[in-house]
Amino acid sequence: MSKIQVFKDYKEFCNRKDKSINGVSQDFLEMNEDNPMTIDELNLVNCEGCWNCYECQNCINCIDCVSCIDCQNCINCLQCINCNNCKYCQYIEDGNGCDGIQIE
Repeated sequence: MSKIQVFKDYKEFCNRKDKSINGVSQDFLEMNEDNPMTIDELNLVNCEGCWNCYECQNCINCIDCVSCIDCQNCINCLQCINCNNCKYCQYIEDGNGCDGIQIE
């Protein structure tokens, strides 16, 4: 299971020693005032080096993604940014908000 840690900001996250650690800001955890998230609720089990991502289900080996939400069954994505509800993405590199690209 990949570790998740709270960082002051993205700069501090980028300067971490162990690049496999996923990170979030405290503001990110508290973005929903009525229902703040905990680290355990982020569901980043098989991701590494991701920042402010959450609810990625059954994703495997996604690395260095930023602000991705509700992705499912993605494999080997690298440096995706602002993806939302992607399903079955494979080998996406530098995806910028791919919004549900499906590669089968």
